Amino acid sequence: MMEDVHRHEFDELVIVKEGGGFHIINDRVEFIYKGDFFLVSANDIHCYKSTSQLSVINILLHTEKSFNFIRNIDQLIDSIRGCSLSIKKRRMRLYP
Repeated sequence: MMEDVHRHEFDELVIVKEGGGFHIINDRVEFIYKGDFFLVSANDIHCYKSTSQLSVINILLHTEKSFNFIRNIDQLIDSIRGCSLSIKKRRMRLYP
C-alpha cells in the first residue's frame, strides 16, 4: 500500500485509522499503527509501507487559505510542530 514517495506544499495531519506499517519521512523510518496521529510538514518527503492493512486519514492544512472549521488552526499546527524536531515525538496516540 502507498509506496509512492512524495511531498506537499501544505501541512498534513495524518490519523492512522486501521492496521500498521512504516512511515518513511525525510530518510527516517517510524513504525505507525492504529491510533497514531502526526503532522507531516510542508515539503517533507515521505511515503508509507503497509505491513498490516494500513489505512490512514489525511487532513490537508492550507494555512494561507481561510479555514472555518477549526478555530485557531495556526496555533494548533504550531503546537504539533513545536513538540519536537523528531518524528517520534511529533507522533501521538489517540488510544492504546
